[in-house]
Amino acid sequence: MKKTYYLLVGLWLLSTAFVAAQGRFSVSATAAPAYAHLSARLNYLQPVGNGQFESSVFSTNTSSFGYAAGVMGHYRFTPSWSVSTGVWYNRLGYEGPFPFAPGPISARIISQTTQVPLLVNYRSRQQRLSPYFSVGVLTSLRRSTLYRPDSNSGQTEAKVVFSRSDDYRPVVGAGIAYRVSTHVSLLVQPMLIWQFRPANDYDHFVAYQLNALTQLVYSF
Repeated sequence: MKKTYYLLVGLWLLSTAFVAAQGRFSVSATAAPAYAHLSARLNYLQPVGNGQFESSVFSTNTSSFGYAAGVMGHYRFTPSWSVSTGVWYNRLGYEGPFPFAPGPISARIISQTTQVPLLVNYRSRQQRLSPYFSVGVLTSLRRSTLYRPDSNSGQTEAKVVFSRSDDYRPVVGAGIAYRVSTHVSLLVQPMLIWQFRPANDYDHFVAYQLNALTQLVYSF
C-alpha cells in the first residue's frame, strides 16, 4: 500500500513539474554562414640529424569561409533570460599548398569540427520584435583537416587530425528575436567566437570566427 502511495505521489509531482515547465522549453534548427581568420607565428625546434636541432619559424595568415549547422535546446528561466546548448557541425575551407608531395601543388583545405555551445541569452523586450544577446563558451570536441589536391595533380586527398584534445572558446552575440507565432520564433544573431593562444611558443597568435547565426525556434 505504501509503495502504491509513494508511486502515485511521485507521478503527481512529476506531472506537476512537467506542466509547470511547459512553455519554458524550446528546440531550434541552426544554420550560419561563417568566416574565420588565423594569423600566427610559431617558433619551434626542427631536427637536423645527429641529435641536433635548429630554430625554425612557422607563420600563417589565412582567411576561410564556410558554415555551421546543428540543433539546439533552450530553457527559459524568466521571460527575458534563457540558457541554451546543442551540437554544431562547423566546416571551413580555403585554398592553400598541398604539403604531402614534392612540388607546388595547390589544394582545397577543409577544416571540420564538432562543437558544443553553452549560452546564456537575454531578450530585452517581450514585444514581437526584440533585441537578443548571448554570451557563453564553445567547446570543440573533434577537429580534423582535409587536404584535397587538384584533380590533375595525381595525388590523393589526405585527412589529418592535428589535435585530439578539446578546447574552449568564448562566444558573444547580439541580434534580434522575432516571434512569428505563439510557438515559432526566428533568431538572427551575428556571433564572435574567439580562440585563446595555445600553450606553445607563439610570437603572435590571433584567431577568431564570425557566424551569422540564424535559428528557427519551436516552443512547447
